[in-house]
Amino acid sequence: METLEQFIERMSDVEKEEELHVGSSFTGHSRAVFCFEGQYCYLEQVGFSTFGGLGLPSLTRAVKMAFSRPPRSYWWTDFEVLGKERCERIAGHYGADIEETLYGEDGCYYFLFYGDSEDDDGFAKLMRFVFDRFTGEFEKLFGA
Repeated sequence: METLEQFIERMSDVEKEEELHVGSSFTGHSRAVFCFEGQYCYLEQVGFSTFGGLGLPSLTRAVKMAFSRPPRSYWWTDFEVLGKERCERIAGHYGADIEETLYGEDGCYYFLFYGDSEDDDGFAKLMRFVFDRFTGEFEKLFGA
């Protein structure tokens, strides 16, 4: 049987299916789409714009860069959880944060997202979640 470490290694070789630019080109916001063993996951990157090539004067580019938020990356899945308390339990187990879905009914659906910084390996945490869903461990722990 494949271990979590082997699974993470295998999934790190999965190529992105597509990459989308989200919103204004000034934000440097992109979303890469991956499918890990049937689970769609997204790498969201925000603020990685250099503002170059936008036809703006140098001073305007410099001001925009100076007042921009620091760039950040995070992972999230298309897996939605019904109920905030249940989602918080799942998130606690997998080291994720939660966010209310924009399209959920009556604000009852949430999704998991995983930070990706030097001290937070969001990809490894995401892969633990995907691995447990793939092996059936998630269903044993949290139900369908």
